[in-house]
Amino acid sequence: MLPAFPSGPTKLTCVAIKDGDFGQITIGKNSTLQGTSICSYKLVDIGDRVIFGPNVVIMDCSGHDIEKRGTSVELERLKIEPVHIGDDVWIGYGAIILPGVSIGSKSVIGAGSVVTKDIPKGVLAAGNPCVVKRLI
Repeated sequence: MLPAFPSGPTKLTCVAIKDGDFGQITIGKNSTLQGTSICSYKLVDIGDRVIFGPNVVIMDCSGHDIEKRGTSVELERLKIEPVHIGDDVWIGYGAIILPGVSIGSKSVIGAGSVVTKDIPKGVLAAGNPCVVKRLI
């Protein structure tokens, strides 16, 4: 029997810039990752009992600058901000969580959402950009 939704392998990437410390990824108890990709330059902190739908992407860094690529100042221009996800959160298929975002406990993020700003606890949020739709 095939799974209901396709999901590839989960990828956890911790990056160090120059001679600095590697980014950290913390994952709470009983959390489920399904083809989730997480890239940390500083910190991605995931609470307990978080469920990720397939193909969710989480990153705490912009990845690269549009200008001055390949130059000595490229790494210094990166936007690096921790990501925090509370307990009992459900993140739908294909959602993208961007740097600096906090998602409050017991919230649901709709499939395909692009989370660019903090989401409070106990809400359903969805869209691109992701916005609160209603209380749960």
